[in-house]
Amino acid sequence: MNKIIIYTILFLSVCSFESKAQQLLIESYSGFNIPNYSPENISEKTGYAPLGIRLAGGIHHAQVGLEYFQGLKAADYTYLADANDEIRELSFTNSYRGIFFRGNASSLPAYRSGFVLRLGAGYHDIEINDNNPEKPGGTLLNLDKVPGYNVGVGISNPIYSILHFTFSYNYHLVVTDDLTDLVLIDNGINLNYHSIQVGLSVNLVFGNTRKKCRRIIESERGR
Repeated sequence: MNKIIIYTILFLSVCSFESKAQQLLIESYSGFNIPNYSPENISEKTGYAPLGIRLAGGIHHAQVGLEYFQGLKAADYTYLADANDEIRELSFTNSYRGIFFRGNASSLPAYRSGFVLRLGAGYHDIEINDNNPEKPGGTLLNLDKVPGYNVGVGISNPIYSILHFTFSYNYHLVVTDDLTDLVLIDNGINLNYHSIQVGLSVNLVFGNTRKKCRRIIESERGR
């Protein structure tokens, strides 16, 4: 219940901030997530594609906002059980929601190419399933609200007016320190992963900031 209250407060704060923002960002993205699991008894890992959305508001070069993504399919991997050296085929399903800070180093972020830095924090919902056709075990673990942090770097490039193409590399740190007493976690497995993302974003600019940007663009066209 406390986590729900915290997320509600964060959501209302972001909405209040965006209502007065100079710039709003709406971005949808997909890509490929590459598991970075350890220990050694996990092998033959496969990645999976996420589908996500970001909504943020702020000043011209920096925004804060909310993010959500859902894995479109499970990531499969092979697990060698310690007890009897049994090889098991497992799958990992992941979804995420959180908040983030975004900075853009472009001279006119809504209209020109720029280097983007993003920092985020939130929660993962994780499900691990047994895919062994001979000994199906169903859901082995269902982990809700696992804390996570992420950092991303990339570029934002205009396609037409305020519509941008985005490309970024991201690393997600999934905090499993409190999960050491669960099956599959007892040998120090982590659930971290790399993420290569591509997307489309709309960058809306308002007020004096928009007027200033238009004056700069028009003056450069007149040269």
